[in-house]
Amino acid sequence: MRYIITLLILLSFAASSSESKKIIFTESSVGNMKITKGMEISLYKVSNNFPFHKVTQSIGQGDSPDFHIFTVSTHENEELISFISYINEDQQYEKGIVKLDEVVTCSNQIIDEFGISPKMHISRAITARDSLDFGAGHMDNYLGKGNLWYLFSVDKMHGTVVSKSMALKSNPRIDCISWPHVRWR
Repeated sequence: MRYIITLLILLSFAASSSESKKIIFTESSVGNMKITKGMEISLYKVSNNFPFHKVTQSIGQGDSPDFHIFTVSTHENEELISFISYINEDQQYEKGIVKLDEVVTCSNQIIDEFGISPKMHISRAITARDSLDFGAGHMDNYLGKGNLWYLFSVDKMHGTVVSKSMALKSNPRIDCISWPHVRWR
């Protein structure tokens, strides 16, 4: 009995330490999960790639079409990263296997391949990466290139009201990182 209790304690410690490690977000993977635009994903597939986390699936709504959202969270319900698939036809609402459109994280528990996390200042991204593109989004501004994009707001302003020089001077914190393009495009 003592061995079983010891084993359970060790397993519990291993699970909690695995959950507390930062997940690495690259241009082609999230943790151990390889990602490509349009690949098939499901609750089963995402759960298998994040076995020490809670994974949920729901239908999201916003200014975009409705979407399937697979959210990876800690067991304390801190949302870490979301995999998004837009719904373009009514029969897609009930599908269990869907095509990956976007990945988004707003958690500082996720770090990208350049060492950048949400909540860091944009100056870190500018220092870590060369020649980032700047632009105005629907509800934010962005810097990025390739498949990783940093979303932020400047003093509660956003869009074309914010210039690149204003953003650089203000040096706001990154709200979210999106893949493979700026979120909601």
